[in-house]
Amino acid sequence: MSNKPFDRQMIYGLELPKTGDINGNLTESDATLREVLRLWNRYSSSTIVPGGTDSVGFLGESFYCTGVDATTARLRRGLGFVSAAADVPPVIATPVVGVALNAVGDISPNKPMVLPLDQDIPMTAPPAGPGPGGNERFDLIEVRYERAFTDTLAELVMDTGTGVYGAQNLDKTLTFDLTGLTGTVATPAPSTTAIGVVVGVESLMTWTGAPGTILTSIPVIPPTTAGYVRVAAVRRYAGQGVITAGDIVDLRPIVAPNGLLSVGVSATIPHAAVAPSGLTAMVPPGFRCCVRRDTDSSCTIFFFIGDAAMWRGVGVPSMAFTGADITTPNSVNSPVSGVFTITGALQDAIATGVPWTPNMAVGIGQPVMMFFVAVAPALANDWIVRLIAQLQRIS
Repeated sequence: MSNKPFDRQMIYGLELPKTGDINGNLTESDATLREVLRLWNRYSSSTIVPGGTDSVGFLGESFYCTGVDATTARLRRGLGFVSAAADVPPVIATPVVGVALNAVGDISPNKPMVLPLDQDIPMTAPPAGPGPGGNERFDLIEVRYERAFTDTLAELVMDTGTGVYGAQNLDKTLTFDLTGLTGTVATPAPSTTAIGVVVGVESLMTWTGAPGTILTSIPVIPPTTAGYVRVAAVRRYAGQGVITAGDIVDLRPIVAPNGLLSVGVSATIPHAAVAPSGLTAMVPPGFRCCVRRDTDSSCTIFFFIGDAAMWRGVGVPSMAFTGADITTPNSVNSPVSGVFTITGALQDAIATGVPWTPNMAVGIGQPVMMFFVAVAPALANDWIVRLIAQLQRIS
C-alpha cells in the first residue's frame, strides 16, 4: 500500500475484507493527522530562505512541571511531539509470536508523547548538610517518546494447521502513553526510561548577604540525553521543604502554528514609585506574565514561555495618557526585546519587589522574554501601556 497522507484502502461491496485492509486504513489515518500537525507546527528562523524545521516540543501547558512535596514533582497532562525520521516502520514487529499484525505501522516521523493524566515524578532527596549557602544542585527532568503494546485480551485466533479457532492472548492497543515510565540516573549516565530524572552534580553556592537571601551563582544543569527533550530543571538544596515554583526552571520547547505566537498586555504604570495596576495579560496556557515599573515613563514586561531562548519577539506598543499629559506631545519608543536569564537578585525582586505586578515565584536560571517600553518626555501622571507582541520560534 502507498501509505501517503489522505490515502484510503478500498474495500468493495462483495470483497472479503482482511485485517490488513482495516489496520492499513487506521495506520494511514493516524499518519495523516500527525503529518498535518507536523507541517502546521514547523518554524523558520530565516527571513530569506523559504522552508522550515520540524518543531520538537509541547502544546500549551502540556508537561508543565510543578512541585508536590520535598521529593515529588508533577508533570501536567498533555501532548508533546518529537521528530524521528529514521523510525517509520510500515509494519511494526508483532508482539505475539505466530500472530501477524498485518499492516499496523508507524509511518509518520512526527512521534507523540502522551500523558493522559498528571504524572508524579519521584525526585532524589536534596543534599544533606547546611541549608542554603551550602551544596546545591539541579536535577533535570527529560522525556522521550515510547511506542508500546498494551491492553491484553483473549481473542479467538485461527490455527492455520487445523483451521480451528482457539483463544489466545493478544495485545490490542498500540500506545504512546508515558504514564508510570519514570526512572532516575546520576549524571553523566544517560536516562533509560521514557520520563527520566538526571541527578546533577552538587556545587557550593555563593550568596550576597546572609545565606538564603540572594543566590549569586547557580549549579550546572545536567546535559540532555540524546533523543530526549528537556522539560524542567529542579533546584535541590539542604533543608528544602516542598518544591516550589521558585525551585523550578521551565525548559519546555513550545510548539505553535507556523512557529508564531501572539501575546499581549495592558497595565497602568504609576507616576509614583509603586506597583503597576490593572494588569490584563493575554498569554497561552502554560505561560506567565508580569510588569515592572522602571521609572515614571518606562516599564519592562516579562513573558515566561518555557525555554524563551528558542524565541525572538517584536512588539507594537500603544499608550493612553491621563491628566495634563493628554495635551503634552509624547513619543513612544519602539519596545526593545531580548531574552535574559533570571538571576538570584532578579528572582528576589520579582517575588517581593514593590514595582512588580504581580509578584511571583520564578526559578533561578529561567529564560525569559522581556520588552522594555519608554515614553518621552517625562510624564506627570499615571499612564497605561499596551503591548501586542509577535513571538517567533527560531530553534
